[in-house]
Amino acid sequence: MGNTESQPMLSDTVVSSLPQRTQQRLSQAHTPKKHQPSSFSFFEAAAVAQAPVPKAPLRPSSRKSSSAASSSKSSIEKPSRRSPLSSVRESVISLPELQQLKLTFTEVAGRRYLSTPGTHYHLPCDDDETDRLVILHFLLKYAFKGNVIAPIIPKLKQPKAQVLDIGCGGGTWVLEIATDYPSAECYGIDLLPSFPKSVKLTNAHFSQHNFLASLPFPDNSLDYVHMRSMLCMLSTPQLQMILGEIARVLKPLGTVEIVDVEHRIQRPGPLCQSLLNDELHNAFHKNHIDLLQSHHVSTHLMTQSSNYGFVDINQQQVTIPLGWGGQVGQVHAQCTEAFYKSLSPTVRKAVHNTSPPPTWHPTSLDYMLGLSDPAIEQAMKECLRYQSHMNWFVCYAQKSLIPVSALSSPRALSSNASSMAPSITSTIDALPPHHPKMVDPLYESNWDTINHFVDGYTD
Repeated sequence: MGNTESQPMLSDTVVSSLPQRTQQRLSQAHTPKKHQPSSFSFFEAAAVAQAPVPKAPLRPSSRKSSSAASSSKSSIEKPSRRSPLSSVRESVISLPELQQLKLTFTEVAGRRYLSTPGTHYHLPCDDDETDRLVILHFLLKYAFKGNVIAPIIPKLKQPKAQVLDIGCGGGTWVLEIATDYPSAECYGIDLLPSFPKSVKLTNAHFSQHNFLASLPFPDNSLDYVHMRSMLCMLSTPQLQMILGEIARVLKPLGTVEIVDVEHRIQRPGPLCQSLLNDELHNAFHKNHIDLLQSHHVSTHLMTQSSNYGFVDINQQQVTIPLGWGGQVGQVHAQCTEAFYKSLSPTVRKAVHNTSPPPTWHPTSLDYMLGLSDPAIEQAMKECLRYQSHMNWFVCYAQKSLIPVSALSSPRALSSNASSMAPSITSTIDALPPHHPKMVDPLYESNWDTINHFVDGYTD
C-alpha cells in the first residue's frame, strides 16, 4: 500500500490516553498465555464473539467533562491561550477565530444524538460509539497494513512534520501516529470533544472545532491531512468545501489521504439488498448524503476549485468480508451491525422495507416499520450465508506546486495530464465474483483472550 513498515504493539502511552472504560476492558482482555505472541496488538484485542445483545435500558454516556457537556445544548467556543493548537510555535500554526456553532442534542433510549441544523451526523455521541470506532480503527489498520497508506512515511520522520486528522473522534489514529513518529506534530480536530482531555504525548494535540466552516490552520502549513469514515456525515457541498480547505492548508506537495467505505453490501441477500442497499440509501439521500461518495473522491480531488489543485491522485480498494473468512470478517460484521443499530431514530424510521415479510419474524409489524434490530440481525445472517463483503477505499493525492490558473494553459495541461489523472488500483485480483480475495486472516491464538473487550463495547 505504499508503506511496508511493521505494525508495532500499542504503546503504554497510547493506551493511557484512551477512554478509561476502554482501558479497563483492554486490561481485562489481556491475560498473557504461553501461546500468545510477544507483540500484543490492540487490534488483536477486538475479540471475535457473537454480536452481543445490548442491555436495556442503555445508559447515557458517562463521559461528561463539564456541565455544558451534560446539557442538551453546548457551543464551540473560542480557544483559550492554553489550547493545544495555540501552544504550537506561531511560525507554524496561527489559529484564526473559531467559527461559532451551537451544538444541540436529542437523547433517545439513553443515547445522545447531534441535532444541530446543518449537520448530518446520524450516529450517537457516547462511549459505546467511541469504543466501536476504536475497534474499527484497528480492523482497518490490519486490513490496510498500517495507519498510513500514502507514501509519506519519510516526510513524517522529518523534524516538525505537521499532521492533521479531520474528524478525529476518540483520537486513536492521532495518538498512534504521534507515537510512531515522535518528531512530527500531530493534531486532531472534531465537532465533538470525544478525544482525550489530556495526553502524555507532547506531540499530540486535540481541539474542538467546526471543520464544516473552516480548518484552523494558516495557508501552506501542513504536510499531511488525514480523514477517515467521514463521508456518511458530509453532503457533497460540505465535502467540496473541506477539500478546498485542505488544499489551502497543505504545503505544496503535501499529501491528503481519505479512507472510507462504500456503504453498499456486495453479494447481498434479498433482505440486505432491499433494506440496506436500497431503502437505507434512499433515507440518507433524503438527508442530502450520498453513501457511495467513496467512489467519487478521486473525481472531487481532480475538480475541486481552490487556488491549488491536486496531482498524483491514487485510489486503492480493500475488500473485507462480512461475518465469514475468519476473525477479520467477524469483527467487521460486528462493527457494521453496530453501525446500523446505532443510526439515529430519524434515519431508521425513514427506512421502509419493501421486500416480502419473512418467515423468520412472527409478525411483520416491526419488520415493516423502519430499520428494526431483528431485521438488521437477519440481514447480517444473510451476509454470512451469501458470503457478502464491503469495499473500503483509500484515495490519496498531493497538492500541486502550480496554481490552478497556471495549469490552464495548453502547455501546462499537456505536461500535467498524466499527474492529474487518478491511478485507480485495487488490492483484490481479477477473481470470479463468488471468490473475492480478502485480507489475510489472523491466527486464532491471537483472539482467545478478548471476549470481555468485545462484549464491553455495547454495554
